[in-house]
Amino acid sequence: MSRIQIHTTGANQSIQWKGIWAVGVHYAINHQVGNGGDFFVCRVAHTSSVADEPGVGANWENYWTRQVIVQPFGSYTVDGGTI
Repeated sequence: MSRIQIHTTGANQSIQWKGIWAVGVHYAINHQVGNGGDFFVCRVAHTSSVADEPGVGANWENYWTRQVIVQPFGSYTVDGGTI
């Protein structure tokens, strides 16, 4: 079962968006990536491989924390419609 944690940022933390996850990229602590429709934050600096692919690799939980994105209550306008 996957671990899901809520990640918050504070004065001493800074999340850096690095785009869509890819093999062979060096990721540092607090680098954020997208993969499979989810967002992940790196918790151990490493050069990526298929074994640590966020959400699916055999060892992904050793390197990544899945982010839970919480939206405030209210209505939103998307493509001209309100949801």
